Amino acid sequence: MVARSSHKRLTTQAVDLDLRAMKSRGWLLWLPGGGRAQRLDGYVEVDWCGRRFTVSLMETMPHYGGRRFWFCCPGCGGRARTLYSPVFYCRRCSGLLHPSTRQTTRDRAIARAVGIRRGLGASGSLLEPFPIKPKGMRRRAWLKLFSRCERYERKSLVGLATAIENLSARLSRTK
Repeated sequence: MVARSSHKRLTTQAVDLDLRAMKSRGWLLWLPGGGRAQRLDGYVEVDWCGRRFTVSLMETMPHYGGRRFWFCCPGCGGRARTLYSPVFYCRRCSGLLHPSTRQTTRDRAIARAVGIRRGLGASGSLLEPFPIKPKGMRRRAWLKLFSRCERYERKSLVGLATAIENLSARLSRTK
């Protein structure tokens, strides 16, 4: 349950160019720092920090019909829905990590318990009683969520107890 550290940056620390956001805004997206991205024929042109990048688009046909667009990463040539600054490559080529990779077991357990509670329409606070069964939900499904949430809460409490124990040991060594 030790926090993982890494020298790599997180995806939240870079400006991201999300294809889904671009498409929903009419293929024109304003980026933080005064930049913009715009679709032109089969590629996207990105003006950011006084530099211009062009990124190719590729298209796939899902089995259920329609078309799905992807960025073609300039670094590896693979498909990507999101590209990251400063050179607008995919997450792997940019060497970025997702924030969840830095979470401890305790933090993940808390996040999952809060997610279950919010999914049932509650505030997500672990200090409040578990939400009542929503109308229309089967009792068996609600009980399954209840037991899963209880397991996550128990896991988070064990992690919290371990963290307090470690902190107490460190404090007693300094005295």
